[in-house]
Amino acid sequence: MRTALALGLSLAAPAHAADGAQRYALLVGANDGGRGRIMLRYAHDDVLDMGQVLTGIGGIAPGDRSVLLDPNVATLVASLEQLRERVRTTEGRAEVIFYYSGHSDEDGLLLGEGRFDYPDLRDALAGLGADVHLAILDSCASGSMIRGKGGRAVPSFLQAGTSTVEGFAYITSSAADEVAQEAERIGGSYFTHFLSTGLRGAADQSEDGRVTLSEAYTFAYDATLARTSRTQHGPQHANYDFQLFGAGDLVLTDLTLTDASMLLDAAIVGQVQVRTASGDLVAESRMLGGRAMELGLGRGTYELLITAEGRYAVAHIDLVPGTTALVGLDDLRWFEGEAAVPRGTRAPPPANLEPAFRPAPTHRIRAGVAALDTPSGTDMLLFGLPAVAAQELDGLSLAFGLSRVEGRAAGAQLALGANTTRELDGVQAALGFNLVNGDSARGLQLALGLNAARRGMTGVQGAIGVNFGARVYGAQLGTINVARSVNGLQFGLVNVSKQVHGVQIGLINIAENVDGTSIGLLSLERDGRHHLLLYSSLTDMFNMEIKLGGQHTHTILGGGVSLRRHAWGGVGYGVHVTFGPHIWLDTDILARSYIATAAQEQLVDGNPHLFEGPFKDLPTMVATGRLTLGVQAFPRLALFGGATLNYRADLGSPQLDIAPVERSRATERDLWAGVFAGVQF
Repeated sequence: MRTALALGLSLAAPAHAADGAQRYALLVGANDGGRGRIMLRYAHDDVLDMGQVLTGIGGIAPGDRSVLLDPNVATLVASLEQLRERVRTTEGRAEVIFYYSGHSDEDGLLLGEGRFDYPDLRDALAGLGADVHLAILDSCASGSMIRGKGGRAVPSFLQAGTSTVEGFAYITSSAADEVAQEAERIGGSYFTHFLSTGLRGAADQSEDGRVTLSEAYTFAYDATLARTSRTQHGPQHANYDFQLFGAGDLVLTDLTLTDASMLLDAAIVGQVQVRTASGDLVAESRMLGGRAMELGLGRGTYELLITAEGRYAVAHIDLVPGTTALVGLDDLRWFEGEAAVPRGTRAPPPANLEPAFRPAPTHRIRAGVAALDTPSGTDMLLFGLPAVAAQELDGLSLAFGLSRVEGRAAGAQLALGANTTRELDGVQAALGFNLVNGDSARGLQLALGLNAARRGMTGVQGAIGVNFGARVYGAQLGTINVARSVNGLQFGLVNVSKQVHGVQIGLINIAENVDGTSIGLLSLERDGRHHLLLYSSLTDMFNMEIKLGGQHTHTILGGGVSLRRHAWGGVGYGVHVTFGPHIWLDTDILARSYIATAAQEQLVDGNPHLFEGPFKDLPTMVATGRLTLGVQAFPRLALFGGATLNYRADLGSPQLDIAPVERSRATERDLWAGVFAGVQF
């Protein structure tokens, strides 16, 4: 594989719309459509994937994106009202993207037991006051939203030049009388899967590095129709209503905003699939030859699979920040496809038919070395031999050694050694480790050692050791928690996740993006806030701090010195609030440890005491509450000032008098107020 420096990539460049507008997004995922409707599996995943694309290359900053998972109608209305207020206070041009994945019918969006009617949704979006608002609905019968208004396409915006269009655009994944389909193989809905692929660059027909509204819709429409034409529910037709007026085109994504991309040579022909290192399918398209295709994927390791006329090619691509990986024919490892049928099985269904049913379960009971079929749904092991149930288990699997279900487990697996299954609905408990190797685990995984859910985990992973989950909906509770995405809670000493929608609580928290709260001694968020603070206070002339966090919370690591008196080092935690684009307020709590930097005499309990210098005396501990008001003068420079309230703890040993000199010559101070001011980069 060849690697070249990316053209126009900038790691430090903030996300912005291609035309310089302020862009906002409200992303809603609703697996629960109320009583009588099947619980969807991938609506939340659709939202996460779309959010990743829009914040990566769609010109939307993490702080301008809101995510709602299974909200009720009141919550959605309140979020739309908050968005309207943000648009109202925006200086200059404002654009809004509303995305919904979930249940709907001919009348509106189905949110739990409530319905948000299409006319109310249209009125709410129109009332935002944005120059342009785009609504994307990936749900059944969503075409009714357009049919009810008799919308039609207005092509006047398809002109060259800077975009000055105004108006609205609606895209629905299905017609008024069609269902919107999702698939286990792609881990999401067909339409969102192909729309996100197109937005990553596959839809860029003009090869200018930007994907427009018309390009994205055309790509998603064609790919969704082709893929669903042979499913049991039949072909799915996307619909649109574009009422946009002005000059230029509406650009949805800009590949120059990605930190790493993959460029496939024009000589490559065939069906293209791109998967992450964990096996998640992130992009899928067809290359007909004669046109190169660039995909803005972001940093990471990816597997590229090409299928062409019964032959296959594979390549593993490492995308490094700030580069574009060029992939040509010489970088592919080709091999022939081999037809094979497992012995003892029925003929497979047609390749393009995706059945909506599972084979009937097979139940077995094993005791010692004897085995017999039983409909009891119970698989038990005695004498320490492995317990195995073929295909499905409805009941209990008990083992001293290994408890394994080759197909689907609905019930409980208990083992002193290890549990393994392809899919789980129920409980896995082991002293050793639990493994779900298929697409989903719903319920509870408990282990003293290791829990692993290869694709998805809905419920709770609890371990004294380590938890691994590709996508976690619920909670991870363990010493070390690792996940691709978390919707809920990560609680442990070390928490690692690419996307977090909820709360991380631990000593060390690492994430690419947190839409919620990260609470820890050290919280590292790639798409969050990373600031250097230089300031002076009444007690310490020179101070430096590093502030790391997300939209609402942050961790503080810092230190300072007062010449020829003392120095300090400490940690803190704070809450961040913004008032418009330029004013912010931080409320912090810090724990600081002071030591004398030079020999000095101070009063201790009314008597003189000589502090001999660095590390000769026990440190003095000070707790500080701090209120900081900042003005963002430039994108990477803020001026700030504030007030502090400080408390010196009595640890039973001689303590430095930290209060300002002019206030402490006669009396020691355990509690004092202060002020400070400085700059933040």
